[in-house]
Amino acid sequence: MLLLRPNQSTDEPSGGLSAAFAGTTDRYTPIPLQESTDITLREDSLFWTGIRGEAEGTSLVAFLLPLDKFHPQATAWREQTGKSYWLENGTVRYYDREGQEQTAQLVDLQTQVRDELIVDRTFLLGTDSSGRDVLSRLLLGTRVSLSVGLMAVLVSLLLGVTLGALAGFFRGRVDDAVMWLVSVVWSIPTLLLAISIAFVLGEGFWQLFLAIGVSM
Repeated sequence: MLLLRPNQSTDEPSGGLSAAFAGTTDRYTPIPLQESTDITLREDSLFWTGIRGEAEGTSLVAFLLPLDKFHPQATAWREQTGKSYWLENGTVRYYDREGQEQTAQLVDLQTQVRDELIVDRTFLLGTDSSGRDVLSRLLLGTRVSLSVGLMAVLVSLLLGVTLGALAGFFRGRVDDAVMWLVSVVWSIPTLLLAISIAFVLGEGFWQLFLAIGVSM
C-alpha cells in the first residue's frame, strides 16, 4: 500500500533521448504503508504510519498544494498562527509559487487523499526494508553499470588504437616512447591507478569513465 505525495517541482518534464537515459520527473513520491487504515485525516492535518511502524504527520494543505511559504503575507500569518495559509469555515486561502492568492476546499483535499493518493501496487521482485521496489532499483543499477562499462571500454579503445597506430606507423623513437608509457602504466596496479585518476579529476560520471578507461 502506498501514499502518493505530489511533487511540487517546477522542472519541465524531459523527453526524447534525455528521458530514455535519465528518466522523467516523477509526479509523486510514494510513501510505503502497511495498510490503508494507517492514514488518519484530522481537519487540515494528515497522519500516517510507515512500513517500519514509525508515526509521521504533516499539514494536509502543505502535502497537496504548492504553497509560497516565503510570501510576505504568508510569513506574517505563519508568525501569528504557525501556518502559511488561512483556514476558515472549511476554505483554505494560500499563496502559490507565483505569488498569486488561491483558494481550495478542505473537504476536496481530504477526498483527493482518500480517492486518488492511496493506491495498492504489486512489486514483481518485492520491496526492501524501506519499501522501495527491488526491480526498479535493479534496472537503475544496471543502467549505471552498463553505461560505465561501455564508456570506459570506448575510452580505452580510443586511446589504445591511437597509441598503437602511432607506434606502428612512425616506429623508432615513437614506438619506444609509446611502449615505455605503456610499461609505466602497467607497472601500477589498475585499481590504484583508477582511484588516483578519479581523485585528480574529481567526482562525476565522465570522470569515472576517463579514470577506468585510461587505466585499461
